[in-house]
Amino acid sequence: MSQGNDNQTVGRFVLKVLIWLPLAFLVWYMLAGPLLWPMRPLLDFGFGSLSQFVDHVRLVHGQFIFETTLEVKAPDGRTGLAVVEVNALKYTYNLPLLVALLYAASDKYFTFTRLAAIYLLLLPFQLWGVSFDFLSQLVFHAGPDVARQVGIEGMGRELVALGYQFGYLMLPPISAAAIWFLLNRDFVLELLGMPSDGEER
Repeated sequence: MSQGNDNQTVGRFVLKVLIWLPLAFLVWYMLAGPLLWPMRPLLDFGFGSLSQFVDHVRLVHGQFIFETTLEVKAPDGRTGLAVVEVNALKYTYNLPLLVALLYAASDKYFTFTRLAAIYLLLLPFQLWGVSFDFLSQLVFHAGPDVARQVGIEGMGRELVALGYQFGYLMLPPISAAAIWFLLNRDFVLELLGMPSDGEER
């Protein structure tokens, strides 16, 4: 492929991505409730089974509300149970990003089955981000009494901080880009002007 054709291919792809991105993000934002709903029972079951301090997880307007059994003291001396809110949209934008990249590369992804498969592929990465956000708030922001009840200390605190930073800053775009590359390897090689597996070297 000539350099001119390479530039045209890249240019068309970038233009399609710019067209698809706002549309994908708009649909994702409008359907946030249904798209986030499957995560709620998974978080509820996961933390309810693996920990002794999560009583229930609710989903309200894109926020996961973790109701815990951890006691927290108010400045006036009253005690209550800690409730932690996590904005799930910070960790699920890899879905519209991946959809925009896939649709810009090929129209073969315009099927419900493929969209469902994409959603399931991204779900573990989204759960990672929400889970470590929740743990980070308990360990670092809810106060020493709550952190002591959670029982995460020393190296555990460092791992929670690392998991949170990775889940917030890197995992959403990396997961979308990695899955897009795996599903469109030949197309990526074409964009780079390299022969695909089906072509002679």
